[in-house]
Amino acid sequence: MSTSPDPQYTPATRVIVDLVDPAYDGGDRTKEELDVEVVHQALQSNKFSRELLDNTPYETDAALDDRARRRTRQKRMEEVTSALNNSAIQYASIKNLRGPKVVMSDIDLLIPNASSVGQAVLTLAEADFDLYQFRLLAHPLKVMAKQSPSDSCPVDIYPDAIWMRKVVCDADIVIERANDSQLRMPALEDDLFLVATHSYSHLNIRFADIYHGVKCIASATEFDWEYLVEVAHQYGCADAMSVYLRLLDKHLMVTERNRIPEWVLDSLSNGVVPRLASRWVTDIDYPLEYPIEVPVWLANIVSSIYHSPRVARQEGLYKSYKDFQSHYLSLSSKLLLGET
Repeated sequence: MSTSPDPQYTPATRVIVDLVDPAYDGGDRTKEELDVEVVHQALQSNKFSRELLDNTPYETDAALDDRARRRTRQKRMEEVTSALNNSAIQYASIKNLRGPKVVMSDIDLLIPNASSVGQAVLTLAEADFDLYQFRLLAHPLKVMAKQSPSDSCPVDIYPDAIWMRKVVCDADIVIERANDSQLRMPALEDDLFLVATHSYSHLNIRFADIYHGVKCIASATEFDWEYLVEVAHQYGCADAMSVYLRLLDKHLMVTERNRIPEWVLDSLSNGVVPRLASRWVTDIDYPLEYPIEVPVWLANIVSSIYHSPRVARQEGLYKSYKDFQSHYLSLSSKLLLGET
């Protein structure tokens, strides 16, 4: 166990990190008396179950609700992936956060082949799912499946590697590299990349996202950093990856693990926008408190100028046009909610 130097994390975040990561030791600082609601809110906003608080001063009966949600999703995941595998559908299950007792609300499936989407929709319909389409810039083949209007664990089908319409990588390559387990998990590099770009696009990086990266790297015999850097530059995601990996590297330092190779961070800082992103995350005030909010000006406005032209080179003008629009739909929603 390592002991962190001067506080890297706020008190509530230190409690979470101490509960989640066995390599972290915040010393006496994790024993500070905090308001119970503050700790509960910190866990939930970072996607962790209140089950982690069992046998601590913060334990709560509400942990039973989180346990039920996790078990419901696990059962749904097994049923859905089994049905898809029996139908020989090519897919990858994405955004499955790696960590202890993570609470996730839906099941995300990447199915880039149009005929496979149709096959998956029929398979889900036969399993008593109702099918819904999204609005507001939604891809015409993006589908949500629920077994009732109140279903708390929907299945989302992604016909491309997109967050809204922001294209982040080649979906066909993700499928090719996915493993052949029942869940068809992406290769570790793709798994980290998809979670990192998703959290950045949604302007909200949670500690569950960061710990996911820790687990991806630790699970690899040899993590392919060259592949990750290449995809980030091809698809204009170097800004997203620079922010995410610098936060991840900070946690690796605090827990005395092997750090992100310096050449990776340097390469992801090449260019005006990636350099701005690197400077922003480097200048964040410490101690850190998760979730960390990424500013709209960086992830929406500046990123659109950098990201969309690179998507045009890889995917064509139509996808690039929708990609550009999606940046500003996120901005508009923030403006409407008064969150900018």
